[in-house]
Parts: sequence; structure tokens; C-alpha cells
Amino acid sequence: MQGLLCFDYDRTLLDHATGKIPQSALEAIERARPFWKIAIATGRDMRLPDSLYGMETVKPDALIHMNGARVLAEGSLLCQFSWPKDVLARVVAFASERGLCVGCQVGTTYYTTNEKALRNVFQKGIYAPPERILPAEELLKTEISALVLLGPAEDAARLQQAFPALSVLPFAHSEGADIVPYHLSKADGMRRLCDYYGFVPEQVVVFGDSSNDLELFSAAGWSVAMGNAIPEVKKAADFVTKPIDEDGIAYAMEVLGLLDGQTPSRAPGKQPKKG
Repeated sequence: MQGLLCFDYDRTLLDHATGKIPQSALEAIERARPFWKIAIATGRDMRLPDSLYGMETVKPDALIHMNGARVLAEGSLLCQFSWPKDVLARVVAFASERGLCVGCQVGTTYYTTNEKALRNVFQKGIYAPPERILPAEELLKTEISALVLLGPAEDAARLQQAFPALSVLPFAHSEGADIVPYHLSKADGMRRLCDYYGFVPEQVVVFGDSSNDLELFSAAGWSVAMGNAIPEVKKAADFVTKPIDEDGIAYAMEVLGLLDGQTPSRAPGKQPKKG
């Protein structure tokens, strides 16, 4: 086994324009599977109903959910983070008092600090509406692993300034951000998978498009930015492939030799990154 291929989900595997994963990407992953463990690393909770399509089509060996808050390999839970109630209460109170739209989805229920703003987001068709919506204060009665802000960059900046111990990671191509404690990241999840499988970071190739992929790019042996990635991600990548709607996953895997179990060769003088 050569190592780990680690794919972001939204706009890396999943094309939001079609709601599907390109067939070329699925075929490339299947061709590479004898040589590599396949992981999805995402800000999403892949247990939610709208993520089942990705699970059923990609059939990953491992999962990094919610930016490292939940990590699984071969069906075994390696770690799961739950938000401390005192921190969660302060974030919810701050967002509620200022009209920010902060919350998360648990099963078919969405919890939010601003129901009106949330419904406006649903009306734009970016996200499928859940079966019911409850006040975010109800989250204090349960255990959650992820929080999301839906709104403009100014809202994300206000939240980041108020809570410096959190990372507020903007989405790539829509208004909103993941809200993550600083000690969590996709990179931390990747290291846990490496420990589980007996890999080193140099055996990991990662694909991504957004700001929550940057730490993963720094930690992995090789990083691939989608052609539709934000500029910061392209700048940080070892290789920039074609956009998702131009078969970017399959193109990169072919060019880098991943389909045949090769480890990508580096440009002269380029040193592997360390985790």
C-alpha cells in the first residue's frame, strides 16, 4: 500500500453545479484503490442525509468529518470532539445578540441563532432545508461536534475577533464559514489516520479547494489544488489541476501517476513537506 489519498468533498469531489461527483473522478478512485487507502476530509458531517450520496459512491476507507472533529478508519471511531458547553454557550449568545446566523444540523434538524437568515439561505437553493428548525440554545442540551456560520465575510470576521481561540474558516465560493477550535483541523485528522495505518505524512496526497484545506496542504507529502480553488490554496499547492467540471481529479491522478500506484515525483530541489 502506497499511502493515503485524501479528498475534500465540496467542490473537490462534489460538483455543486450538477450535484454529482464526476464519473471520471469515481473511475480514477476505483483504479487507484488497490494501491492507496481512500479518505474524505471535509468540513461536513458525512452522516447527514445530504452526504449519503458521497458515502455510497466514493466508499471511502476513512473519514475526517467536520474538520477533524470526528475521524474514522475502516469503520472504527478514532476520535470525536464535543464542544465544551461553556464555549458553546458564549458563541451562541454572541451570535444571537448580534443577529449572526450560527448553528448546525443534527440529523434532520437545524439549530440556529437566526432563523430568518437561515431560511433566506435555503431560499437561495444553496442548501436543502431540514425538516425542522430549532433555536441554537437547544444545542446546550446535546453533544455536538461542529458549528457553522452562514453569512457574509464581515460576520465571520466579527466572530473571529471575538473568539481568538477559534478558527473561523470561510467557505470557498459561498457566504459562510466553519467554526473550529484551534486544536482541530483536517491535518490533525490526517495524522490520526497515519498513526492508524502506519503511514508517514510523506505518504499522503491531498486534494482541496478551500481555506480549511491549507493546514492539510502543509502537513501532507503532496498537495493538489483544484483549478476552481481559491487563490491561497493554489499558491500553497504542489500541483494545480483542472477545475472540477473539467475532470480535475482524474487529470491530476493520471499526471501524478497515482492511478498506477506511483508516488508523485518532485521538481528538482523541492523537498517533501513535514507534518
